[in-house]
Amino acid sequence: MGDPLRSFQDGLLKETVSKYGEHLLPVSMDGGMLCNIPSHMANGEFCFLSGDDRINEVPSLVLFHVVMAREHNRVAKILKSLRPNASDEELYQEARRIVAAELQHVTYNEFIPTLVPLALLQKHDLLPKTGRNQTTSYDPNMDVSIANSFATATYRFGHSEIPDNITMASPQATVSSEELSSMFDPFALYRNNSVELLGRGASSQKALKFDSFFTKEVTVKLFRGNNTFGLDLLALNIQRGRDHGLPGYTKFLAKCGMPNIKTFQDLLAVMPNANMVALSTVYKNVEDIDLFAGGISETPMDGGILGFTFSCLIVDQFKRIKFGDRFWYEEKNQAGSFTPEQMEQLHKATFSRILCDNVPTMNNVQQYLLKVPGPQNLVVSCNCSSNSPIPCLDFSPWKI
Repeated sequence: MGDPLRSFQDGLLKETVSKYGEHLLPVSMDGGMLCNIPSHMANGEFCFLSGDDRINEVPSLVLFHVVMAREHNRVAKILKSLRPNASDEELYQEARRIVAAELQHVTYNEFIPTLVPLALLQKHDLLPKTGRNQTTSYDPNMDVSIANSFATATYRFGHSEIPDNITMASPQATVSSEELSSMFDPFALYRNNSVELLGRGASSQKALKFDSFFTKEVTVKLFRGNNTFGLDLLALNIQRGRDHGLPGYTKFLAKCGMPNIKTFQDLLAVMPNANMVALSTVYKNVEDIDLFAGGISETPMDGGILGFTFSCLIVDQFKRIKFGDRFWYEEKNQAGSFTPEQMEQLHKATFSRILCDNVPTMNNVQQYLLKVPGPQNLVVSCNCSSNSPIPCLDFSPWKI
């Protein structure tokens, strides 16, 4: 019973309630924990615990964990009402399974389509089904492990999109922001109405364009604290690839179907001339280019934000995650598969609905949370109705 994250009551996760009534994550009161600061500890503000050791890096990361932990507890309470005689373990595991399914659906239905062209996702059968439809695509021979290239280079593409500031926004559209480098800690979550302010800010703030340019907040000021300067995330990414023994960028171009890159001029097939010239000034040979440096230099594919190589490697990884998992949320005829009636509800899951359901003061949000509001993505009410733009899940198919 030593799990620091579980309450072991009715399937619920532990939580901490701030002085303003915010339901947050459990905390560590260990004064030796690196991010616990005496001045904050004196005010009852401690670093958070989660399944990810990086939880306390920035408030926006804590925010995501808070919302998903709340979703778990919300679902567990609904299951308790439907299964009053169920044990803590049964409620915990079923809530965990449902929230994992929601996260898988949002990832493949809302997130990946913002990265790579829709046609590429359709070609590789990566888009979710609809309604009660399920899959029979599990491949027991598929290697589902995370590729070294994906973990150490490709999936760090988002570092290019990091903005200069963390934005907070009120329902009255009052916006404030603080430099990212001043917020490399979790303590903004202890402010009054923090979850709504950070949630509204994150959902309305534009990411920077994916390219070879990075904000100085992460290339000069990363984790600087009270120092004049900090670490350089771009340099860390390149060095990480070398530490992990990644082959050069051109090897991945060849893996993805472009084997004839022999000179810097050949790179014009996948990137602008200015980026090719820039790489040629810092690398002696085209084969020396690091994967991360090459990937962020490419021209975005039509219908996506990533270039040829990163799109290829992301599709490869997410194919293996999906088809190599016999517990994939849409897969039928497996132990623990969801019923068609349950699947119909899970296919309604959206990131906007998860935010609406778990931030009590949030009454409206855009229909597609991972895209900024606009004429094609209107801010709508969080209310549930039969014709709501943000559908609500009906949990009655889980009643026993």
